Amino acid sequence: MIAHRFKTAEHANQIRVTDHGRFDQQSTHAQLKQQAGIYRSFVGERRKSASWKIYETAAFLV
Repeated sequence: MIAHRFKTAEHANQIRVTDHGRFDQQSTHAQLKQQAGIYRSFVGERRKSASWKIYETAAFLV
């Protein structure tokens, strides 16, 4: 399965991470979060972006 949604991948038995078309890492979600690499970076960026807020300002309402 190819998953684009984080929740889908998070519950998979095995996750294979690709980087520029090559397999880079393979393991479970919990194990990949502990390993340095693209998956752990992705999880960190995803966590940070979850708290983003979009606000309207007067400049956009013209």
